[in-house]
Amino acid sequence: MTEIRLFTAVRRAKIYKTFRTYNKSLVKPTKPITPEGDDNGWSAGADGAIWMCEKSAMSISQGEWSDVIRIKGDAGSAGPLIYPAGIFSLDKSYTRTSLTAPYVAHNSLYYYLAKTGTFTGINPADDYAANGVNATWRPYDNFQAAFFEIVMAEFARLGKAVFFNDYMMSQYGVTPSGADTNEYQNFAAGTFIPNILLNFLTGAGHLSAGNFSWDEYGRTYRKSKDIIVWRSILDEFGALETEHNVNLKKGTYFDFSGWTKAIINLPDPSLHQGLELEFRGPIATTRVPRDWPTFKSAGFAMMGWNSTTSDYVTCSRVISYITGSSRAHIISQKVNNVWTWVADSGFSIVS
Repeated sequence: MTEIRLFTAVRRAKIYKTFRTYNKSLVKPTKPITPEGDDNGWSAGADGAIWMCEKSAMSISQGEWSDVIRIKGDAGSAGPLIYPAGIFSLDKSYTRTSLTAPYVAHNSLYYYLAKTGTFTGINPADDYAANGVNATWRPYDNFQAAFFEIVMAEFARLGKAVFFNDYMMSQYGVTPSGADTNEYQNFAAGTFIPNILLNFLTGAGHLSAGNFSWDEYGRTYRKSKDIIVWRSILDEFGALETEHNVNLKKGTYFDFSGWTKAIINLPDPSLHQGLELEFRGPIATTRVPRDWPTFKSAGFAMMGWNSTTSDYVTCSRVISYITGSSRAHIISQKVNNVWTWVADSGFSIVS
């Protein structure tokens, strides 16, 4: 019987590693000489490196380094400053230099002048359609155009606001006949009246589609009568004889036609210099004694009208019994160089 023996040969695979070394030299260096790659400015540190050599070997002591490879390019030159040149016009000349280049709006797109020189009469849309990347005018993508729409000189939009020359206006308004419209491009033609208009050159403007306006001198004009919104002391502070601090930034017209004994503490008059508060009472009188609110200085200077001496005197609180169409007033005024709440003759001094 013949004996057959099977021998299996196992060959150990060679495992290669990649080794790299780096150099920060500003001029091209020669490749490393030592196996470790640590001579003539070469090292394992990659931070700030401009050049690299590498090799594949089982250990760093074996193999040869590759030719020198540049891994960091030269710094490029600064591009020109792109600036807005408004709506494109065939009759206008546009110039690009090494420092500046214009961009224009045309048919709802934005194009920048891609070639150096002065150009006239080149339609951006036709130019790009015919020449593509070699065109004199090249379009910006949608992301860039979203920014340029904000800074364009004519009819730029930011949210619902539109900018045109010296004006900022709302995107919505009316026609001269009063019909609603959003065709703000007709503003210069006078057929679009914006709901809000501000002239940043003169300071003039209008609100409510021109129903309320003001000129450069601060004079105001209105087409509707003012409606005063009175603050009800009863609704705001209640009927009980308790003290309450009042926020004058919420309004300066006060109504005490409702029955209330609320005590209102006025704030520091120096923080509201020249401010006038107006008060109105019930429409009609009553034979039944009623409750009236009191107004205090809360530790600040206050003066009231003394009917006996017919003069203003220092006091700490006042009360008003006015009815009908009468009005009473408290004004922040400077008295003897001190800001003071001064109540007029519509109030009585409370001892």
